[in-house]
Amino acid sequence: MFLSMVDPARQAYLYGDMKLELNLPVWIVWVIALGGMAGGVVVSILNLFGVLSARQANRG
Repeated sequence: MFLSMVDPARQAYLYGDMKLELNLPVWIVWVIALGGMAGGVVVSILNLFGVLSARQANRG
């Protein structure tokens, strides 16, 4: 899913589309969305290998 989002984000940057309500370039919204997706992937991988649960056990 992440890889399929990269091309529309690149196109939004090249075309210079703007959000009318916010007067904000659309590519900024894409960067935020891609960053959230990347963060979700990283956390899922860490959770898969048990890195997150080991850190939480050390706190308690």
